[in-house]
Amino acid sequence: MLKNCSGNGRCNGQTGECDCYEGYSGTSCSEGTGGGGGGGGGVCGRNSYGASCTEECDMLKNCSGNGRCNGQTGECDCYEGYSGTSCSEGTGGGGGGGGGVCGRNSYGASCTEECDMLKNCSGNGRCKRG
Repeated sequence: MLKNCSGNGRCNGQTGECDCYEGYSGTSCSEGTGGGGGGGGGVCGRNSYGASCTEECDMLKNCSGNGRCNGQTGECDCYEGYSGTSCSEGTGGGGGGGGGVCGRNSYGASCTEECDMLKNCSGNGRCKRG
């Protein structure tokens, strides 16, 4: 079953449930916890950075769809299996169903369930490999 994480989380590669980003909680990551967000406490909201959180980092454009923008530095935090300033270099980590680890955007016992990054995580997360 595909799950919508309200753009505030990502689909877990093992369970298909939402793993919420900092500052959000709940089954669909729709509840703000006050722990992250719009510039208070030194932590910017999703894909923004800078002293007043007005600089924007486009995850798909700047991080090659293989990472997300760090809210403090504006640099890409690459997902497992990727490296480089724009997360465009594969490191060989993470993979395709062997050893209990599903490939990119899949989950489940036999890695046949699909987690669509854009649909489930509004382009702001990824299906977490387990």
